[in-house]
Amino acid sequence: MTLSTLIIAFAVAGGLLTFLISQKVKQPKSWLISFLQNFCGVWFIFSGMVKAVDPMGTAFKMEQYFAAFQQTFEPTWMGFIAPVFPWMAQSAVTISILMIILEILVGVALIIGFKPKLTAWVFFLLLLFFTLLTGFTFLTGYVPSNANFFEFKAWGDFEPLQMRVSDCGCFGDFLKLDPKVSFLKDLGLLLPAIVFLVWTRLEHQLWTPFTRFLFIVLAGLGSWGFCHYNTYVNEPLWDFRAFRVGSDIASTRKAELEAAQQVQIEYAELKNKQTKAVTRISYGDYMKEFKKYPKEDWDTKFVYAESKVPKTKVSDYIILDTSGSDITQALLDEKGYSLMISAYKVHGQVQEVKTSVSDTAFSDSLVITGTDTLRFRVIKEVVHRESTLSSFTANAEEAALFRDQINPLVHGFLDKGVKVFAVTGGLGNSQMRDFAAQTGARYPIYQADDILLKTIMRSNPGLILWKEGKLIDKWHYRHLPSAEALERKMK
Repeated sequence: MTLSTLIIAFAVAGGLLTFLISQKVKQPKSWLISFLQNFCGVWFIFSGMVKAVDPMGTAFKMEQYFAAFQQTFEPTWMGFIAPVFPWMAQSAVTISILMIILEILVGVALIIGFKPKLTAWVFFLLLLFFTLLTGFTFLTGYVPSNANFFEFKAWGDFEPLQMRVSDCGCFGDFLKLDPKVSFLKDLGLLLPAIVFLVWTRLEHQLWTPFTRFLFIVLAGLGSWGFCHYNTYVNEPLWDFRAFRVGSDIASTRKAELEAAQQVQIEYAELKNKQTKAVTRISYGDYMKEFKKYPKEDWDTKFVYAESKVPKTKVSDYIILDTSGSDITQALLDEKGYSLMISAYKVHGQVQEVKTSVSDTAFSDSLVITGTDTLRFRVIKEVVHRESTLSSFTANAEEAALFRDQINPLVHGFLDKGVKVFAVTGGLGNSQMRDFAAQTGARYPIYQADDILLKTIMRSNPGLILWKEGKLIDKWHYRHLPSAEALERKMK
């Protein structure tokens, strides 16, 4: 699926709606503006719905934006804005759901003609907000990592890896857009937004004011219920991520890593420091003539050929044991079925207690009596010093969930010889030991990047069934399977 395909689909849907409205409801005052209402309305409803499938994904993307904004504004004269972003990050899920509902409601309001002036302004301001986000995402590609966005003199050539946020998340995980394309998309949508502001009186309106209001209320309640289900009740109804049920993670990871190693340099891009002229030559020709382009006169950048196997988050699937060793491949190669408990964040408190520790130094003494030699250990010095010990106390509700629901289920399979392990993000070795002791966990607990675990599963915690590198099924902690149902999955 590409953006071009989506735009064609939106245009077709907008055209059909315009025709149906003209035939079944009323003739539009302006066919063009009526079409734009339906076109933009369908666009916003679709964009909102693919995010409503997974509001947590949008929330995680917003957390990245809030962190980037805090780092951008903090060192400037606008630093007074920076403290609001950590608070917004803590409320990212709520903000995500509200934004998704608003997007869907604006789409519905455009199609039915609900309060045209108000809808036009909300549509325009929402698009302006999206344009600022996508513009920031794209333009940070010109900003070196050690420079601030507002240090315009430090801007240089565009480098994708410099972007503070990798993509805007406009269509969630359904479609990843290049930041530049996304920015241009929003600039393009600002045109109909301005049209709605100027020619509001030419917009069509369906039914009566009360019916339109009732339709908006029902759409809002439906959107909220759908978002709530996919956030707090269960895993997303549709999974567009690389770790969807049925994925062969072992094979995909192997193919992506091998493809990444085989990527070759396609050409050299040379920029003259004096004239600023840019020259591109093939890598082979550059290696033959590189003496013609000394570093004193030319900036050289190598451009790699696009990998034949697209890179996904599966390439970042790395699990470490308590010693820091990479055990990813061993887990993927595990014969038969295995159960993985995923918890991207284990909530709790770390307490540090100061204790007094005594270090005793001894010296040896020899005493010769006749034919015998006796060795004595004599205390030479006792040094008292303070030591800080840290202990982790898990959130009571979370610990009870493991102790009373997850562990009784997985321990039964552990006793039958099934490989069981947990993977957490953000816990140190001592904290993992404390957590295991508090919950009675008899399985090993490993570590992984929390963003990776959020990609694999939205539920925190959640249960995943694997078979030799294939993801067979996964369950939200609110809907854990019975032992019998899980055993049937393994047959």
